[in-house]
Amino acid sequence: LAAFRLGAGRTREGQELHPGVGVKMLVKNADKVSAGQPLAVLHHQQGHGLEEARMLLAKGILIS
Repeated sequence: LAAFRLGAGRTREGQELHPGVGVKMLVKNADKVSAGQPLAVLHHQQGHGLEEARMLLAKGILIS
């Protein structure tokens, strides 16, 4: 959903896609991580949807 908010998907036929946007996860499920380690990279176009994508991604990651 975060990538969709950046413009990587369509909500209706004919809507423009932005092929250079998306989310690249830098870690996998169950990987050990350190404090301050980047977990993902968000590729955006002029900030379109960036804050919403960041919030969605943060809600979807659990560190225990």
